[in-house]
Amino acid sequence: MSLLTEIKKRKVAQVAAVYLIVAWLIAQVIDVINEPLSLPQWFDTVVLLLLVIGFPIAVIFAWIFDITAQGVTRTSSGEVVVPGASRRLEYALLGLIVVGIAWLVARDSVSLNAGSDRSVATPVVILMDTFAPRGVYDRETRDNSGTNADVLNDILRDLPVILNKEAIGPVWDREDQILKQSPDLILIHRSGFFHSMNLELGFGYGEDPETFDEMKWSRLYEIADNKLMALLGFIGNSNPNTVFLVYSRGTGKGWSSDGDRLPWIRTLEGRFPALAGRVHTMLVPGGVAGGSFRNPDASQEIRKRVQTLLGLEVD
Repeated sequence: MSLLTEIKKRKVAQVAAVYLIVAWLIAQVIDVINEPLSLPQWFDTVVLLLLVIGFPIAVIFAWIFDITAQGVTRTSSGEVVVPGASRRLEYALLGLIVVGIAWLVARDSVSLNAGSDRSVATPVVILMDTFAPRGVYDRETRDNSGTNADVLNDILRDLPVILNKEAIGPVWDREDQILKQSPDLILIHRSGFFHSMNLELGFGYGEDPETFDEMKWSRLYEIADNKLMALLGFIGNSNPNTVFLVYSRGTGKGWSSDGDRLPWIRTLEGRFPALAGRVHTMLVPGGVAGGSFRNPDASQEIRKRVQTLLGLEVD
């Protein structure tokens, strides 16, 4: 008896096909539930490895044994093929193929519907700032160990948006967590990274001329500014729907006029062309001495800017 005839008699090809389809369906299910259940990164790798290992085992099992009405029995070389059992396996294989096709159609349909509903979904706004005291604009918020994001949350909380706060730290690396929220708008303090890094390294702000190193201070600001630009570029390239509003009181490398802010934007867009037209800046009214979002003028301006950028009705 030829090898091909033996493979056909023992239904090895059908078992292999069924196994591959079932394995593919399992992989699709894991892909869907991975994020909602916050499964560890190694989980899908382990499942895939087990499925790969199981394939030769299933083929060997099909070669040695046969599934009959009397249960699992060892296949003999002289055994004839049972037409009924063969048809049942073929029907099972056909059913799995139908289920797989239906899964693909349903998944694509859900994706298309999600995309079409995106325009009417509640906008997600992420407020990003630092806990470093020198980066917090008003004394009341500092005394309460808060951030400017806490003040912004109070200003914007009655708008039809979802507000999420994100604290900036010296070694902050939560870009992936930001992306998972699919933000429509990110409000971020231009000097947030700098103040966090300065607090960690203790370079100071020039209060003591004898110990202050202006060269190190400037270099630190340059590094922090590059970190900010890299964040905006990464988020902007990954999510084309996100726009950004970068605010400052005008301190640090000059942001006190449009002439200062526009070159910064051009530099940013030169590095990340996908950000063109998507990054906006705001000078907090009150300047270095009195700039605070608790100031009514600043509160009103930031609120209007958010409403305009999100296409909401302006108060």
